[in-house]
Amino acid sequence: MGEEMIALTGQRDRVEAVIERIAGVTKLIEGVDFDPFDVDNGKLWSAVMSEFWQEVTLIEFDIRKFVDDVFRTVRSAEVAFDTVITFQHISTRQSVSAVMRNKFGDVLDRYDKEVDSIDPSPNLFSICKP
Repeated sequence: MGEEMIALTGQRDRVEAVIERIAGVTKLIEGVDFDPFDVDNGKLWSAVMSEFWQEVTLIEFDIRKFVDDVFRTVRSAEVAFDTVITFQHISTRQSVSAVMRNKFGDVLDRYDKEVDSIDPSPNLFSICKP
């Protein structure tokens, strides 16, 4: 999720917001004001980790929604296919990768609609009708 995604989607603000949230989740751990290795701080550490995983879950949800939104607004099957290929080269969590694997069907559906929308030129059978 960086410049490549911004170039692909044209949604700089949305991509940067996700990047900021990812950076923020690491600060939850970096910013603890206690010794996480001290057994006496186990409950504090559990609370931090609980908040961490909740935020990770929310970020994953937002990324999956972002991916779905991108595919709803993409202008052609070719761009949709390029988007799938680009996402495959981005290291993501398994849930986001699964969403991307399912997008190949969306790409084929869009391609099918594009082919159906083309006005077919007269073929031999329509010319030879009695």
